[in-house]
Amino acid sequence: MQISDELLSDFISEAWESIEKIDTGILLLEKTPEDKKNIANVFRAIHTVKGSSGFFALKRIENLSHAAESLLGNIREGQIEVDTAKIAVMLQFADQLRALLAVLDASKQEPAGDDSALIATLLAYAQNRPLASANKENSTVEDVPEAQAPEQVTEHVVPTVLASVPATEPNQFKEVTTPVESKNYEMMAPVKVSVELIDMLMNNVSELVLARNRLMPFAEKFSDSSFQNTVAIIDKLTIELQEKIIQTRMQPIGQLWSKIPRLARDVAQQCGKQIEVVFSGEGTELDRTLLDAIRDPIMHIVRNCIDHGIEAPNQRLLAGKSATGIVSLSACHENGMVLINIHDDGQGIDFDRIRQRAFDLQLLELGEMTHVTEDELIQFLYMPGFSTRSEVTQISGRGVGMDVVKTNVAAIGGYIKISSKRGDGMRCTLRIPLTLAIIPALLVRAGTEFYSIPQINLQELVRHKQSELGNVVEDFHGTPVLRLRDKLIPLFDLAVLVGLPSKTLSMGEVLTIVIVQAAGVQYGVVVDEILKLQEVVIKPLPPIFRADALFSGATILGDGSVSLILDMDRIAVQTRTLSRLRNEQSHKAEEILITQAPSERVKMLLVEIRGFGLSAIPVNYVDRMDKFESRGLLRSAGHDVMLYEGEVVRIIDLAGALGTNKVKDVAEVYEEKLYIVIHFTRVGPFGFIVQSIDQIIELPKELRGTDLYQQGLLGFALINERVVNVLNIPEILQMHGHVQEQTMPLF
Repeated sequence: MQISDELLSDFISEAWESIEKIDTGILLLEKTPEDKKNIANVFRAIHTVKGSSGFFALKRIENLSHAAESLLGNIREGQIEVDTAKIAVMLQFADQLRALLAVLDASKQEPAGDDSALIATLLAYAQNRPLASANKENSTVEDVPEAQAPEQVTEHVVPTVLASVPATEPNQFKEVTTPVESKNYEMMAPVKVSVELIDMLMNNVSELVLARNRLMPFAEKFSDSSFQNTVAIIDKLTIELQEKIIQTRMQPIGQLWSKIPRLARDVAQQCGKQIEVVFSGEGTELDRTLLDAIRDPIMHIVRNCIDHGIEAPNQRLLAGKSATGIVSLSACHENGMVLINIHDDGQGIDFDRIRQRAFDLQLLELGEMTHVTEDELIQFLYMPGFSTRSEVTQISGRGVGMDVVKTNVAAIGGYIKISSKRGDGMRCTLRIPLTLAIIPALLVRAGTEFYSIPQINLQELVRHKQSELGNVVEDFHGTPVLRLRDKLIPLFDLAVLVGLPSKTLSMGEVLTIVIVQAAGVQYGVVVDEILKLQEVVIKPLPPIFRADALFSGATILGDGSVSLILDMDRIAVQTRTLSRLRNEQSHKAEEILITQAPSERVKMLLVEIRGFGLSAIPVNYVDRMDKFESRGLLRSAGHDVMLYEGEVVRIIDLAGALGTNKVKDVAEVYEEKLYIVIHFTRVGPFGFIVQSIDQIIELPKELRGTDLYQQGLLGFALINERVVNVLNIPEILQMHGHVQEQTMPLF
């Protein structure tokens, strides 16, 4: 009988879905062998594959499925118990079935071969016989003519399945076999659409969006109301059609996570560890092309968590942990992107080992070993050939894993961030765009050219006026920086980046700055003009422009001109000063700027402290300023703490530290809102609570003193006949039992 390619393709598609159900169900069977519903679902999936393969005369798949069905049928009847060996052989069956299906999918023909050994093992377990007996009867299984396999299925398996239903539990059987929803599926049959057709529709919608963009300027020029209404309707329909087509390409990330339990089990067995995988946010959707792109990176990160992060059971017990390590994965939508967090409760990253390995590979000099930060050490993990393993194993040791992870994630416009604390596990965060086809972008001008900045990178827009006094653009290691709310923002001229003629800035000129976040750092791009925010269709660049280019693609504007789309991550990398600036910003930037300033004056932050008056904090102890809800304060180990951007910040009430506030409960004093100044140290972040935050000023470095010594106070200065108390932050930290580095300057 001639079978059409279309029918065979339908069988292959359904068989892949069945294999996923089989894989997931077998792993669930190992954890909950008493779950009758799960056993029935796996049995039904195997039975479907077996029946369909018999129709197509795929004998190897049919015989394998028949043997596995016999084993699972006896488990369902309660004749045999589930154990590790049976789970292992069922997983081996799933792997073999997947391999056969892969060849069938590629060549449209079932590969030749012999599965008699695996079939004999499955049947031996099904009949509760020892494997030695199965090996003796191996020849009998091999001699069974393939043409008789369908008769075996009819005469043996069907009576077994019917007999497996207990007479005393009719409702249980009904629950398993009856659909959950009693809908008329014949009237609501789903329509299968090929992926190629969906991609073609997406391309057509992209062209429609470009045509819409070209039509919009005409509606603004003409005053004909009928024409404007027609354009508005076209705009509305285009947006709706675009959203619906994008939805057809969206798939839940749970499809990817369904493969992780099997991976975790296999790696854990190879490493001799006990692992539990926990998921949340399985329904989070993203474009299927992006889902395929992050498949390998996530698999590798999970493999690293188990191999490198999770300790052996005996080590975990000695550390006071459970013998079973936990790897948790979560996903959610955040600011137009998909945020994926992968976390393990293992031993964390061994930074000393990374430091030593970097020194052995001559990536660090001896003098740099003690000064390199943890963020810098993590960057070594992304380098090709870098591995902390001295021996190459089947799982790790070649030093190519994290390099591939970062490359694949960056290729789709996402970025990766790794953080770790010794003994508290590792956390890996991936930020992935929802789709790559159509994105919102900010249109800017540099010279006579137009460029697009993806909206996912935008932080804020700033207009800055150069002046002799006040907040000016300063120089830091040869890079212009803008102090924005006491945070250093490196600046880059877009015209210089793209090779256009640049102009000299004059005093009093207004700078138009786009503050962006990319590659884990924040920086500003100086442009000539900000035009508008609009949706753009990404078109690939010709190969000649791809190598070392600062562009991720191009789009066509409403007037038919071309606008290049800036790759903000690549700009962050190629400027090369960002990594140094990012690592030194919180520790050294303020010191350097102070030494560059006139020696007799120092920049300080003016704050008001309850009961203490106007006070000043040297800016090298000011990394962040924020407003915080008092009800968010927590009490831990006798200290007030708060959660800030995923970190635990220890709180010091300056009024209490200076002896003006005797109330222990901070929330009782400050009511609802708290103003907080955050300082990052090598032992963690600290937050200083003040009553209000005023401005940044310059005070004389030589302060006036008092006859009476007061802890936490350096001295005072006079500003407009007002006394300003200058705080001694290192001493305040020591007063609260927090040891500060001896080399930390007072200013």
